[in-house]
Amino acid sequence: MLWLLVLLALILMATLALGGLVLGIISVVSMGFAAVLLGLAVDYAVIHYQEALAHPEMTVPGIRRAIAPSILWAAITTMSAFLVLNLGRLPGLGQLGTLVAIGIGVTALMMVMIYLPTLFPDRRKPRPTQTPFRWWNYFNAPQEPPMPSIAPAEKSSCRAALLMTGLILFAGCAVLCFQ
Repeated sequence: MLWLLVLLALILMATLALGGLVLGIISVVSMGFAAVLLGLAVDYAVIHYQEALAHPEMTVPGIRRAIAPSILWAAITTMSAFLVLNLGRLPGLGQLGTLVAIGIGVTALMMVMIYLPTLFPDRRKPRPTQTPFRWWNYFNAPQEPPMPSIAPAEKSSCRAALLMTGLILFAGCAVLCFQ
């Protein structure tokens, strides 16, 4: 927990420093970025930690290879969503979006690259049998062997699911119409 708190403080300082360089003056409204940022940082840390506990045979580079694509792509899409706030007319919200986007980028990189090695020092180095991978491999999920073919669902279960979906949609429309 102490290591996570240290990283959270570093992430906040780095985000404020980069945000100050990009934005100049940071408004009070923009300071609300910390709540969003700290929540995502802790989520990324928990995902890494749980994966390390669930697979004690994996090294830190192997865990990175398994998890980094999902975290980096989630960070990219979240950053994009917050950068859209810059299209509005409220400058405080635009700054908030920019600060959160910068912070999410910093968070994703720090959690993927720095968080686990300190917690699991005996698993830092890749095994000799592991194939080396480059930085661009962090954006591609590892290739899994193909799954055995799944038997097609029975037609009656497909019909039941379709019927239930239709009933739920009908009930939702009825509620909206009669309010």
